[in-house]
Amino acid sequence: MTPDLGSNRTPPLPSGEAKSTWVYIKSEPSLWTVGFYRPDGSWEAESDHSSTEQAVERIGYLNGRNDSERLRAQNRDLLAALEAALPAIDYLADEMPGFDGVPWAIVADEARAAIAAVEGGSS
Repeated sequence: MTPDLGSNRTPPLPSGEAKSTWVYIKSEPSLWTVGFYRPDGSWEAESDHSSTEQAVERIGYLNGRNDSERLRAQNRDLLAALEAALPAIDYLADEMPGFDGVPWAIVADEARAAIAAVEGGSS
């Protein structure tokens, strides 16, 4: 079977060789496999997906596409949940620092660092 390379027709090089380019092939009737072609022409699979959209997203990520704005928009609800959880995390850090074996002060610091990184990247 001839692989369906989608819109990406250039066989890529593996990591460590010049520039890597990832592509997808239709490997089964409802399965698209992401991978690359080695210089000898052999196929190296990386992941399987149930739609071309998922495969395209994966090759975009692997090929270094920057989707930070799209990801920020998708994850605003997660950021809001993390911010809403900070008072509870702070309470645990202050009142029960080792509750359930978790170093809550470190969790609070990490949560604040994650929020700052996302908010800093969106301005």
